Amino acid sequence: MLLSINSLFVKSVSHRTFSYCKKDLDLLFAKTCDCYININYVKILIQHGNIQAASISSLLYCYSTKAKTLVALLPKLTDSRVLLLKEHEIAFSSIASIVKSIYSNNIATAIEEVLNTTLVLQANGAYTLLPQLTKVLKYYKCSFGNIANILRGVKSNIGAVLSELLQTIRKFQST
Repeated sequence: MLLSINSLFVKSVSHRTFSYCKKDLDLLFAKTCDCYININYVKILIQHGNIQAASISSLLYCYSTKAKTLVALLPKLTDSRVLLLKEHEIAFSSIASIVKSIYSNNIATAIEEVLNTTLVLQANGAYTLLPQLTKVLKYYKCSFGNIANILRGVKSNIGAVLSELLQTIRKFQST
């Protein structure tokens, strides 16, 4: 199957262009197997158009592990939960700013922790925003970007620290 790789890197949607670093993606395809799976993830990522290339690039700072990190990140970046967060005005760039201080081989796990902490799986199989987070965002008018700024530099247990922070904000706002 021949596929124009260049067509994967730029997608124009409603007069906006999303560019993805060709060098990083070339490295991904050159250094990893499962090339077709990776291409499908990239296609999904471009179709969703919800994650800026700069957010992804900010997580790929170690050249020697870029391809491995990107392979681990692609399933997380295309996860439907990331789209759900966007619906609640939580940009992936905020999540990226939280996890970027994590060592590159643990970034995908850290993103999973954030997703597991911010979203709750309901009995019907659908995800919803954590009630505590909903309260903090809507009723207390605290943006997730502000929460992300507080969490920058946390190097482990991001989920636990985020949960604790949400509880603290709720307690503070209740008084």
